[in-house]
Amino acid sequence: MVTRRQFCLAGAVGVLATTVRTAAGQEEVTATGRLSSEADTSVDGTVIQFSNVETGEQIEYTVGADGGIELSLTVGTYRVTTIDESGERNQIPAIYSFDNIEITTDGDIRELVLPEGYRTLIQCVDTEGNPIESLPVNFRAANGTGLPPGRFTTDADGYVTYFDAAGRGVELAGETEIEVQSPADPNQVQSLRTITVTDATEIEVTVSNPQQYTYNFELISADSEAGFRFPYFLYTPPAETVQNSGDQVLDSIETRPLVVGVVLRAGTEPRDQQIADGRAEIQSGRGRAIADELNTPAVVALLPSSPPDGSFELLDQNSLRNAEPPYDRLDQQLLAMIDDARSRLNDEPYTVADTVQLYGFSNSGRFNDQFTILHPDRVNAVSSGGNGFATIPQAQLDEAIPVRTDPDTTTLPWPVGTADLAELTGTAFKKQAWLDIDQYRYIGGEDQGNPDKSDLDNEYIHAKSYNAWGDRRQQLLVDVFGWEQVDERFATSRDIFENVGAAAEFSVYDGVGHETPPSVTNDILAFHRQQMIDEFESVVARYSGDDGEVTANDLGDAVTAFGEGDLTASELGEVVTAFGQS
Repeated sequence: MVTRRQFCLAGAVGVLATTVRTAAGQEEVTATGRLSSEADTSVDGTVIQFSNVETGEQIEYTVGADGGIELSLTVGTYRVTTIDESGERNQIPAIYSFDNIEITTDGDIRELVLPEGYRTLIQCVDTEGNPIESLPVNFRAANGTGLPPGRFTTDADGYVTYFDAAGRGVELAGETEIEVQSPADPNQVQSLRTITVTDATEIEVTVSNPQQYTYNFELISADSEAGFRFPYFLYTPPAETVQNSGDQVLDSIETRPLVVGVVLRAGTEPRDQQIADGRAEIQSGRGRAIADELNTPAVVALLPSSPPDGSFELLDQNSLRNAEPPYDRLDQQLLAMIDDARSRLNDEPYTVADTVQLYGFSNSGRFNDQFTILHPDRVNAVSSGGNGFATIPQAQLDEAIPVRTDPDTTTLPWPVGTADLAELTGTAFKKQAWLDIDQYRYIGGEDQGNPDKSDLDNEYIHAKSYNAWGDRRQQLLVDVFGWEQVDERFATSRDIFENVGAAAEFSVYDGVGHETPPSVTNDILAFHRQQMIDEFESVVARYSGDDGEVTANDLGDAVTAFGEGDLTASELGEVVTAFGQS
């Protein structure tokens, strides 16, 4: 299995060691070789990273049980690193680097032999010798390549453990650098020690300023009495970070929203993997990044996308009808998690708002779209990516709803629209509250997919939208939004949101697929930050100087804003009062 970080691998080359001249004049060959282990253990699942020294292009290849390597590479010099992310005691080093290799036109990769990986116990302590819990430890090979962040942390006694493994320690071999890496900012790194591992060993490392790196999160178990039958993670920024962030605007905000996301799994998928995915999200995912950007707590809910029998998907019509625990009203279970989290945050140096900021991508983005329609009075802002269509905030088609073809009905049933929402939930859709929610919707320009056929049962990934909808709702979706993910569905959604007056921004990222690279993530962070400031920063703080006092100039600015309609009379009154007190 091959993935290319910067370029998509075109197709498999039909004849081994044949060469292709690329557009840049470089030759590309089918390179072959083999990976084995000195410990005579299986290398199945080991990832090999090939990084072109000249171009920076990086390709990852996942080795099968036979250790064979076969992939397309441009002729040149490559930095070669192996990564084992399984967390198993399999004598395969978590990370190891070989000497650089030259890929020539013959495509020969010499046999790569991994040394035996030895269990290495690493205890992290502070400068006073106290063990540090929840520290994000990382490892870097001799060639400078590091593991992806968020894979390792420390237990209550300060020992490093793989985040999804029961035992302590990490298997290493050769020269390896131990470092602490901030999950929110991979560039914030503290090198602890470089070791050379040739046998099982135990070492102690000292970490300065561990509070800059440690996680503050816990897994909250399901609590039926509190209204939720599935667990969730709760992350809380350290109080000193919130109070001394060096950001006057954020520090002045006394009421802050929860950042809320969901990690979903189908009913037949293992629960342990979902917990591991949730932990990774709260350690190094978008939820953690947004929470750190805003200095506000985050909830990552672990919810099913469907039950084992596949009778519903996300919050569709069958889901809202389901009254049997544990799958009854998942939207209300998420509300219960939010309220439970708020009750646990009473001692924080800020008030937690009853409205939240939602974020989601792909399936979780669709879940949040539906949740926002169901409970608009509990949502302050939402970012949603990787989807072309969204639930239409109306019960009937009219001139505000552009369509791709002619549907055979003007009624928009849930979850295409809101026609039967009151019947399903007992509550009418609160359209004005929904229109007031700030939304950021984004998609990669290369996320079109390959919609060769326009039937509801083909293998086009975006056609499998809500299998439990039924053909009539599926066909209505296609009639309204079209078939192609970016050019039709996303464009139609943008037109609908604009026509109905939604407070939404739509962005297409050229050259991006079904992913959120840093350029996209940075825009997501900026959106959530601005929405928190707009919603929760006090008007007095907005018009006061560094000393917190409102000057005559500040008052003049407020009067100008009032005249331009950017400030209400009540808000202007608050600024006037503060000026008098100053």
